[in-house]
Amino acid sequence: NGRLLSAWVTMLKDDPVPRKRKAALVALGQIAAARQDKLTGQTVAVAVGKAVRSDASPAVRQQAAVTLGQMRLDDAA
Repeated sequence: NGRLLSAWVTMLKDDPVPRKRKAALVALGQIAAARQDKLTGQTVAVAVGKAVRSDASPAVRQQAAVTLGQMRLDDAA
């Protein structure tokens, strides 16, 4: 969508709209799959892991779990 990785992470952490946070999770998963470098994978895994544990919306937590499940094992660990 033309946004930077940092913009998606910020949206995931700070946006009050659950639909936008879910979209950020999908985008982060796509970025991690496309780039496949260790730093990007770790950055995405940390952000998604925090969303799984602490997001207020059950739908966002579910999407975060799906995103983690689709990531490479090295990054998701």
